[in-house]
Amino acid sequence: MMRKMKDNAVPNTGRRNFIAGSVALAAASWMPQAWASRGQTEIIVPFTASGPTDLIARVIAEELRAKWDSPVVVLNKPGAGASIGAQYVANAAADGRTLLLTAAAHVMNATFIKPAYHPVEDFVSIAPIAYQPVILCVSADDPIQDFADFRKELARLKDSLTMGFAGVGNSSHLAWLTLEPHLEGTAVPVPYKGSSELNTALIGQQVRAAFVNTTVAGPLITGGRVRGLAVTSKSRWRQFPDMPTVAELGFPGYENTTWYTFLGPKGIPEQEADMLERDIKWAVEKQHIRDVIYNGGLDLLDTPRKVFHQEMTEEYEKWARVLAEMSKAK
Repeated sequence: MMRKMKDNAVPNTGRRNFIAGSVALAAASWMPQAWASRGQTEIIVPFTASGPTDLIARVIAEELRAKWDSPVVVLNKPGAGASIGAQYVANAAADGRTLLLTAAAHVMNATFIKPAYHPVEDFVSIAPIAYQPVILCVSADDPIQDFADFRKELARLKDSLTMGFAGVGNSSHLAWLTLEPHLEGTAVPVPYKGSSELNTALIGQQVRAAFVNTTVAGPLITGGRVRGLAVTSKSRWRQFPDMPTVAELGFPGYENTTWYTFLGPKGIPEQEADMLERDIKWAVEKQHIRDVIYNGGLDLLDTPRKVFHQEMTEEYEKWARVLAEMSKAK
C-alpha cells in the first residue's frame, strides 16, 4: 500500500534526487550489455521435454535471449518427482544465472520424498506465470460414461480399480489422494515417469482412470481418445464448460490446481530478483507467449513474486498436514 504524504509535509527535493539517481545508477548496472557480459543463463525444467513447463520455458527463453543479447538455454533434468532439477538449482550460485521453472509439484512432492533441500526456504521466488487444474479421465473405450459411473465402478471393484499418475507427489497424485477418502472403495496406484507414458496406458486401458493436467487432457478429450469426467478447478474450466467440477458433484470446497513459476537459488540479491521478475513478466506480455499458455490449457497467474513466496509456504504447510492426516488414518 502506498503511504500518503502528510498535508503539511515539505518534500526533500535534494534527498529525492539523490535516491532517484541511485536507483538509476543501480538499474544501469542491469542494462542488457552488462547482463550479457556475465555469460549464459540456464533455465532448468525438472520435467521431460514437450510438457507444459518445457514449452513455456522455451518460448520465454527465446524472448529473454533477444532482450539480454545473451545465451539463454533450457535444460531438462527430470526425475524423482521433479527433485533432481530442483536440487541442481538449489546448489547453483546465487547470481541469477540458474533459474528453475517448476510446478506445484515442487512443494507437493517434498512432503512425500523429503528431498535434501527445503522447497521454499532454499529458493527465491522470481516470477509466477500460469496455473491449471487436472481432469479425471478414462479411456474413450471404457464403459464409464460419467463421474457417477466412476463412483459405482470404484465401489464395485473395491480395491482393484487402477489409478494412474504422472509421478508421485504431483497435482494428479494429490488430487486423487484428497478425493479418495470421500469415496467408497480405494484404487490401486500406478505411477509413471511422465505424462506420455501415462497417456499411452490410459488410452490403452492399462489403467482405468487418471487425473490428467489440462494441457495433456485437452487434446485427448477433443480428439475422442479419452473421456473427461470432472475437473478440479474451483469453477468450470473455459475449455470444457459442460464438464462439471469435482466440487459440484458432492464435494463442496474441493479444488486442486497446479501453478508454474520461476524460482532461483537462495541468496539472489533482491535487486536482481526484481529485475528478473520484470523481464520475465515482460516476456509473458508478448501475445505469442500468451497464446502458448492459453492454447496449452493454462491460464495466466499474475501474482507478485514476494506474495507468491508466502503462498508457497502456505501450500507446503497445507500438503504436509494432508499427508500427516492421511498417515494417521491408515
